[in-house]
Amino acid sequence: MEMVSGRIALRFLEESDAEALLHLHLRNRSFFERYSVTRDDSFYTLDSRKEAIRQQQMLRE
Repeated sequence: MEMVSGRIALRFLEESDAEALLHLHLRNRSFFERYSVTRDDSFYTLDSRKEAIRQQQMLRE
């Protein structure tokens, strides 16, 4: 599913997005941890982000 307007596009994450998602979490880790639960170091791995994306895909099916 994808939603597009003149200035923004939204779509569900795909496994190919896992590396970018991991970098987003790593760059913003201290900020995110101020406003959400503290995550174990295993959360900050490529395999973990791929698995999270796969689980979300399964929930949408």
